[in-house]
Amino acid sequence: MKRIASASLLLLFPLALLAQEPEEPTPPPIEPEQATPSKELSYFFVRHKIVDWDSTALRFAHQLLNSRLLNSNSTGTGLAAFTPDPGGYRVHSAAGVDLGFSFGGDSRGNLTLGYVTANSGGQSTFQRTTTTSGSGSTATALDQVELFEYDPARMNRYTLGYDHEIYFFDNNAFMAGLGFRIGLVLQHDDISLDRTAFRQGSLSTSSTTFPLTGISELASLDHTQSSANILAGLVHRFDITDAIATDVSVEYRYGVGIGTHKLKGSTFTTIGSFTLPGEVKEERGFALESTGYAAGIGLAYRLNDNIAVRVYYSDVSMKVTAIRVISDTATEQSNALLIGTLSGSTSSLANALAVSSLDDQGPIPPPAYDRMRSGGVEFQILF
Repeated sequence: MKRIASASLLLLFPLALLAQEPEEPTPPPIEPEQATPSKELSYFFVRHKIVDWDSTALRFAHQLLNSRLLNSNSTGTGLAAFTPDPGGYRVHSAAGVDLGFSFGGDSRGNLTLGYVTANSGGQSTFQRTTTTSGSGSTATALDQVELFEYDPARMNRYTLGYDHEIYFFDNNAFMAGLGFRIGLVLQHDDISLDRTAFRQGSLSTSSTTFPLTGISELASLDHTQSSANILAGLVHRFDITDAIATDVSVEYRYGVGIGTHKLKGSTFTTIGSFTLPGEVKEERGFALESTGYAAGIGLAYRLNDNIAVRVYYSDVSMKVTAIRVISDTATEQSNALLIGTLSGSTSSLANALAVSSLDDQGPIPPPAYDRMRSGGVEFQILF
């Protein structure tokens, strides 16, 4: 019996080994999914912005309208201006919107369509008495001269731009978002200005009184400036956390373009009970050149895999130069402009009526700076 039991155990032992299941290997720990770097994200964006704007287009429009450039081109006589150059062209509360696409990857492409609009209205009144001594007589503007002006303006800027970012480093966490940016921006500024002005006064000499009771002026101006600007600069995108990212950029810009200046106006000069009507028409085109810089900084927060919000600030400054006249047509039938040609003591009347004498500035305005500082909120739809 003992031999039979031992043989049975020997037969059952291999079967027990075969019946025993092998142990499964322990799986490696699951690592958390890495967030996509911000420079590789693609998204559609809508951006609302508040703008502080020093407008070269508005400056050129006023200078061509207010300075002796208008009279010089209209009559060829080099007469004085209607009114002095107002000097201030800064719009503090313009609003705008941008929308576009940003395509991420090993490099990034950005397509942006932008619009900025502003309305302004300027009203002024002015009074003064002028005394001028001449040879043999004294000319005095008696009592007072009153000047009233109302100049509402509408300003718009349209932009369409594309730029491409090429990154330098791939393996360094901090430097991976550093890249070179090149691109093109098309820009169009449109200024519409309506002017209503009235001046009145009288002039007396030792022997004669000129009862000039008023000069009225109604005018409308359409002024446009269009340019194509190439840009080149640096950009750096850096992820602070998986959800928060920053971007900083600086670039140089150079552009060429054209401007147009169209004026239609009517003037009425009243001397006593006699009124002299007149009309001014002018259309001018000029070539433009611009150089400057653009800089910006932003901070984005990714709410989830589909939506992000970014706050930003940017500063674009361009020196704009009107380099030459490319077309110039003008018609002048206004007796009001001929005041400055009257001889002797009547010349003081031009001063009394704020028809300011300025040095010859040529047929185009001097260079000026166009600066747009903007800040706002951008909403991004990731895809």
